[in-house]
Order: sequence, then C-alpha cells, then structure tokens
Amino acid sequence: MKFFKFLFFLFFFFLILFVFLFFNLFRKTAYISYIDIPPTKGGYYLLNLEKNLYNLTKFDYFVLKLYIKYFYRNKTIKFGKYLVNTSLNPFEFIDYVYYSYPSLEKITIYPGDDIFKIAKVLDKKNICKEKEFLNFAFDKYFLKTLTGKDIISLEGFIKPDTYTFSLYENPKNIISYLFSYYEKKLFEFLNKHKKLKGYLNVTNETSIKELDSNKFKKLYNLMKVASLLEKETSNYTEMYLISSVIYNRLKIHMPLQLDPTYFYEKKFEKYKKKLGIENKNISFNTYKIYGLPITPISTFKLKTLLPAAFPKKTNYLFFVKKSKTSHAFSTSYKIHLENVKKYYRKKSFNP
Repeated sequence: MKFFKFLFFLFFFFLILFVFLFFNLFRKTAYISYIDIPPTKGGYYLLNLEKNLYNLTKFDYFVLKLYIKYFYRNKTIKFGKYLVNTSLNPFEFIDYVYYSYPSLEKITIYPGDDIFKIAKVLDKKNICKEKEFLNFAFDKYFLKTLTGKDIISLEGFIKPDTYTFSLYENPKNIISYLFSYYEKKLFEFLNKHKKLKGYLNVTNETSIKELDSNKFKKLYNLMKVASLLEKETSNYTEMYLISSVIYNRLKIHMPLQLDPTYFYEKKFEKYKKKLGIENKNISFNTYKIYGLPITPISTFKLKTLLPAAFPKKTNYLFFVKKSKTSHAFSTSYKIHLENVKKYYRKKSFNP
C-alpha cells in the first residue's frame, strides 16, 4: 500500500513539475525585430534560433520539437526575412513563421551603376550571391533565351529604379525580371517618342526578340552610347554635346578615349577569372580599341537614348571636365590641352 502511495506521489510530483515547466515555457517571451531563415533549413532550425532568443532548456526543446512535429508535419517554412517587431513566446514564434510570409527587400539601382555594383548590392542585401548573379549575367546561352540575341552580358538591360525581391532569390529569376521590366519600359518609351522609334525603324515590335539583327544592332549601339553619356555627366543638356563628340570621333575613326571605359575594363578583368571567361576579344577600353565598347558599360535613364540618337551638331572632338556639372569643349587638340591645363586636376590615371 505504501508503495502505491509512493508511486502516486511520484506521479503527482512529476505532473506538477511538467505543468509548471510547460506553462513556464509559455511565459518566456522575447522582443523580435526580424527572423532571417536561409534556404535548406527545416522546421527544427527554428529551435536553434530559439535557443539564443529564449534560453531553452532540454525540456523546452523536447516540448517544442513535439509541437512542430505534430502541428506542422505537413507544412514547410518559406525561407527569407520576416519582419516581426513584437514580443512573442516560443509557440507564437513558431506559429508566426509557419503562417507568415517573408518580407521583401528593397534595392535601388541608380543611373550609371554597372552590373558589378548591382551584384554587390544584391549580395549585401542577402537577395542572392554576387558570383551566382554575375555567372548568369554573363551566361550567353541563358541570355539568348531571354533576348533571342547573341550578347555577352546583361549590362545595359537594367532600368535604374527601385526593386523589391525576396531574400535568397534564384539569380535567374532576378535577371529574368530585370530584363523583362527593362524591355517593357523601353518599348513604352519608344511609343511615346515617335522620332526615336522612327530612328530605330521600330514599327509593330513589342519585344527585343522581335527585332531583326539590323534593328537590334542599331538599338544596342544606342544603348552603348547612352551608357557612356550617363557615366560622363549628370548634366542632361551637356549629354547632347558629349554625344556629338562621340559621333564626330567615330566618323573620322578616331579612338573615343573615354575614361569610364578604361575603369570598366579594369572591373571586368578583376571578375573575368572568377567567371571563367577566356575570350580575349572582349574589350571595353576605348583607349585601346576603335569604336564603341563591346557592350554598354552601365545602366542609363531611358531618356538618355535621346541625346544618344540625336546629338547636337558641332565640330567638337574634345571635352574636359571644368566643374561637377559642366565641361569645356574644343575642336582642336591644342585648345583641348589649354583647357586640360586650366581645368583638369591631375590624378593618378595613365591608360
């Protein structure tokens, strides 16, 4: 009889202890600003997060593991960043993640940003890895499925704007979206500017794939010029003058010798080995090559296509920066050297 009393007492003791520990687990709360869940992590990964948030005991861990196993055995966690900004107990924490949707991360791409800078921003925001993005951005076979054209990179096919993406997004999805958004906005812009549309001889086409080789070549060259203008100045009025210098030089087979192309090639060379690009014919540096670079060298505002297509008629062959927003233009090398002496602050640059 005493033995049964002892067993009853022991059972009652552990029952009270269990109830106490169970409800004590409910009382544990923590203020959570956000939860960051990377891909390939299952439901029990939450418990690893909770260890730091709630100082879980072995009993807590056991109870929460049963809770996940029973209530969420047929449900998967959507990876990403969850903005919470509230106090939750461990059960509420688990429920929140399983029933909520990850927040989107914003990035802003500015005119003049190149693909390498964009890749760094995407990596910094945990949207996708820099190298993975660049691998697809330079994958000519993947790009051909998007554009229908033989291009070596995505450079130039990204519109400066603010975008929202999920964390740990597939870089192919990001590139596909950036390209389709650029394409959509490009043709909307062309429809508003009939003169530019006529210059490109675009009629009923609504996608880059629909452009024949001659129309695409003309558009692509225009994109190259627009990117050069965007890198050279933020003064929209002066873009028409710099554009005239570019075309005047092209007309007489004179090297463009534009500094941004030199710096772009340096960036490209840095990533070339990482990307496994071995083609020695890829060149951007207009101090070494004649004509336009092989691709655009940055993003550009769509309206920059207008000065790229319709430069001001001048005899200018040279220009030098004289302030943050203006340049001195000249028709002869002699005058250009005088302007350089007058305005140019010497820097360590010798292409």
